[in-house]
Amino acid sequence: MSGPILGHEFSQLLGSLFPLQLPRQLGIAVSGGVDSMALAFLLNRLAQSHNISLTAFTVDHKLRDESSSEAYLVHNELTRLGITHQILPLSWDNIIRNESSIESLARKLRYEALTQAALKTGVYNILTAHTLDDQMENFVMRMTRGTTPNGMTLIRPINGIPFASFSFGGDQLKLIRPLLNIRKERLRLTCKQNSVKWFEDRTNADPTYTFRNAVRHVLTHKSTELPSALRPHHLAPLCIKLAETQSQVDNAAKEIFDNEVLLRRIEREKNSLSAQWIVKRDTIELIKREPPRVVAGVLTRIMELVSDEEYPDIGIRELAELQREFVKAYQSQNDAKGFSKAGIDFKFVKTTNDKGTRQHWILKPRIVLLEQPTRIIKTPQVVDEWSDWVLWANRVFIRIKITKFNNSIPKYLIIKPLSDLDEATILKYFGSKRVKSQIGGLGKFTWIVPAIYDPNIARIVSVPSLSVRIPPRNSDTYKVEAELRFRKNTLPPL
Repeated sequence: MSGPILGHEFSQLLGSLFPLQLPRQLGIAVSGGVDSMALAFLLNRLAQSHNISLTAFTVDHKLRDESSSEAYLVHNELTRLGITHQILPLSWDNIIRNESSIESLARKLRYEALTQAALKTGVYNILTAHTLDDQMENFVMRMTRGTTPNGMTLIRPINGIPFASFSFGGDQLKLIRPLLNIRKERLRLTCKQNSVKWFEDRTNADPTYTFRNAVRHVLTHKSTELPSALRPHHLAPLCIKLAETQSQVDNAAKEIFDNEVLLRRIEREKNSLSAQWIVKRDTIELIKREPPRVVAGVLTRIMELVSDEEYPDIGIRELAELQREFVKAYQSQNDAKGFSKAGIDFKFVKTTNDKGTRQHWILKPRIVLLEQPTRIIKTPQVVDEWSDWVLWANRVFIRIKITKFNNSIPKYLIIKPLSDLDEATILKYFGSKRVKSQIGGLGKFTWIVPAIYDPNIARIVSVPSLSVRIPPRNSDTYKVEAELRFRKNTLPPL
C-alpha cells in the first residue's frame, strides 16, 4: 500500500494492539522527525474522536547547541495541533561522556526521563513511531554482528520500556509501536498532505555519526550495491514475515507459561527472596517437543520473576544445555542438585505427602557481595504517612511509615544487608519456628535480605521481607512499618 495513512487505516493498526479497548490515556514520544510528527497527527485525530487524553513527550538530549531550540519548535507545532506537550531536558552533570559510549548513555537517560514523566503523568502506554525502515535497519545491524534469521530478534510492537523497572511502577509501562509494517515514505506523505511540520536532526543524515546511521545511509542511498536479498524491496517483506513468526513464538510461550505454570508465588524464606512455581507432570515432554525459541520464551518469563538483569536472555546455543538440565531433574528419583544459568540458581524439588507427590522449582538470584549495598530512606515526619519507594540492591523497592512516636522521629533510616549479629537480635525477640527457619547464616557469596536500621541507636528495627518488626526498648520513641515489592512486580499482592 502506498500514499498517506488515512484515519481508518491507523485506527485498525492501533486497534490490533488493543483488541479489547483503547486506553483512556495515551502518551507519545515525539522527536520532531517526520515519523513521530505523522504519528502525533494521526494519534491526536483518533484521540479526539474517542475521547482519549493524549500527552506528547520530547526529550532534549542537550548534545547539540540547537537541540533546545528544536525542542521548542516541536512544542509550538504540537501546541498548534492541540496536543498537550512536555519537554524533558536531560542532565549530563557528573556523567563522563566519550564518543564510544555516548549513544548508549543517551539512550539510557532518554528512557529514564520518559519513565519518570510517564509515571508522574499517569500514562502507562506510550506510542513510538518505529517504522518498517527501522525494522530493516535493525535486521541488517544484527546480521552484521553474526545473528542468523532463526535467532533474529526484531523490534516488537509491544514491549516494556528499557530501564523502567528501576523506577517504582515502571514495570507496568509499555511501549506501543503501531507503525512497524509502514514505510517511512508514507509518513512523509501524511505530513505533507495534512500540512504538518517536521524537524530533522542533521546528525541523523551523517553516516559517520553512528553505526545505525551508516546502515540507514546504505539502505537509502546505496541499496543497488547490496546483494539482492538485502535490498529494501526484498528485505521489507522478509522483516514482516519474521516479525509475524516472532509474534507467534511470543504468543505460544505466553500460552504455555499461563497454562502450564500452575502456581507462581514469591517465597520469603531463610536469607533469600525466591520465586517458586509448580508445573504439570507433562511440562518437560511439552518443552522437549516445542521449538527452541518457544522454550526460551517460556524459561525467560519464569526467570524474569527473580532476575536482577533488565531482560534475562537465553541464547539458542545455551538452550540445549538448559533443556538437558531440566530433563535430568525431572527424570531423577531424588531431588536434583540443581544448576545455575544467567545469574539464577535452579533447584527441582519433589515432596510427597498424603495427597501424593508434588513437583516444583525454586529459583533464587545468585548475588556476589563485593560490597554492601546501602541506601538511605528519608523518614516521613507525620504518623502513618508512607515514604517514597527506595530501590535497594537493584532487587526490591522498600518504603516505610512511622505508626507511633512519643517525642521525635529520626530524619532517616538505613537499608543494608542483614548480618549475623542482627539474626541474634531477631531470634531474641522471635523464638518461633517460623522465624528460626527463615534466618540463616550469611556468607560472602550468598543471597541477601534487606534490613532497616536506625543509625541513632545503632540497631535493627525491621526486616520487611520476613514481616519482622523489632519491639521498641523503653528508650525508643517510635515504631516503624515497612513494605517491600519486587522490582519487576510492583503490583500490590492480592
